[in-house]
Amino acid sequence: MADILIVEPDADRRERLCAVLPADRHLVFTDDGPAALKHLETAERLPALLLSGIGMAPMDGFQLAERLHRDERWSRIPVLLFHLAVESDSDASIYLLDVSRSVAQPSDAAQYIRQVLEKGAIRRSKPKRSTPPREPGHDWLRQLTETVQECLVGSQFSVDELAEKMNIGRKTLYRIVREHTGLSVNEYIQSVRLQRGRALLESRQVANLRQVAHAVGLGSADHFSRLYRKHYGHSPAVFLTKQKASDK
Repeated sequence: MADILIVEPDADRRERLCAVLPADRHLVFTDDGPAALKHLETAERLPALLLSGIGMAPMDGFQLAERLHRDERWSRIPVLLFHLAVESDSDASIYLLDVSRSVAQPSDAAQYIRQVLEKGAIRRSKPKRSTPPREPGHDWLRQLTETVQECLVGSQFSVDELAEKMNIGRKTLYRIVREHTGLSVNEYIQSVRLQRGRALLESRQVANLRQVAHAVGLGSADHFSRLYRKHYGHSPAVFLTKQKASDK
């Protein structure tokens, strides 16, 4: 069976994602976008599917999808971006974003992945950067993520402000974000904050959780820690503990 290439550094999130994948597929894991590209350069066979988290450093999921799209060797590899919302130690919801087509809701994640694998390589049309069409592509969604990231320091960053920056109405923004991520706009903004916080921790750009919380506009280290644990299923202090151990 052909491989499924999974781009996700967190072991717990990998395990939760694997629960919806076909058992007869060989899974290959890489920690980030550059590592995935390096794997593709040397792989004897191309994967039947690439699954990537959205908010990663130094290359996010949208940037990785764009790199594959522009390279003739890899442009036919189906790419699904995923958002995993941890609701409890034993329960998590998975949202899939097909960068060329649509979104599968959590209950359909396993079925949608099987459909993509059965259909095989998908020829993706070149994305266009513009205000959102009736069915926005991944380029517009990447622009949305970048816009949120630029405003993260402001804890009062509002939905109205985001809609204005994206040049669309508030109701339209709510509809598009819900249809293409399964989240409300406020939940999406919070998700981007937490993804950015994880990237800062993984890249060791911060010394403590207070610095992370300030960088992503969440006010306090305790607030950031509570939201992070709920979203990812473990404490963000794990990164700082590993950092201190490696510095000894």
